[in-house]
Amino acid sequence: MVKKAWIIGAVLGAMACGLAFGQIGGKTSGDPRVKRLLDSLGYKYKLTNNHDFELVFEVGDGRSQKVFISSATEKYKEFEIREVYSACYRSTKPLSPDQLRRLLTDSGDKKLGGWILVRKEDGDVAVFTVKAAADVTEDDMETLMQLVTDAADVMEKELTGTDDL
Repeated sequence: MVKKAWIIGAVLGAMACGLAFGQIGGKTSGDPRVKRLLDSLGYKYKLTNNHDFELVFEVGDGRSQKVFISSATEKYKEFEIREVYSACYRSTKPLSPDQLRRLLTDSGDKKLGGWILVRKEDGDVAVFTVKAAADVTEDDMETLMQLVTDAADVMEKELTGTDDL
């Protein structure tokens, strides 16, 4: 019951994300900590309109996956966190109960991160997200980006059979 409540709470909390969180880093041009980290790792990236870092990873078989690193951070007590995330599914209609069940089941199977549903005026977006320390090491950031890339690409292929996101 606790696990189920945590997943539902995480989904509801993530749906509200962006409505009213204090930004600690990245208010105008991207968090310089992320920029330094990605530059030192040699990754190519661009900044989105909301100053998140966007990277594209080739995953094989002609497939690629966009991964985003949030410039905005949040705090819980003294713990500063940021999100690393990637979308796998976008629809103009609500996801089916079977699709939602599949995402929740997959979230429960993950050791780190989980699926959130972002409701937009033009439909739903399923996003795999990891919330991690805002000042992770280079090795940890590479691991997080790989985890997010793999999870989103596998689920995109399963749910849609395409490589659109």
